[in-house]
Amino acid sequence: MGSSRHIVTFCRRAQCGVKRISVGGSIARAALEFVREAGEEMINTGTFSFANEQFGHGDLCQLFDEWPYRKK
Repeated sequence: MGSSRHIVTFCRRAQCGVKRISVGGSIARAALEFVREAGEEMINTGTFSFANEQFGHGDLCQLFDEWPYRKK
C-alpha cells in the first residue's frame, strides 16, 4: 500500500487489473504510528486521550472469542 496519502480504492485497483493487495506492512506501520503518537502525547502533555480509541476489555474478549478461525 505504501505511505502515500493518495487514497485508491480496492475497486479502482481492480479496474486497473490488480489481483492481490498486500496490506500487512501498512497496517503494522499505522499501528506503530499510533504508538508513537501516544508516547508523544504522554511525554509532551501528560495526557492519555489516545486511550479513548481503544477496545473495551469485554469487547476485545468477545472479538477474540468470536474469531472465525479460533481453535476451541
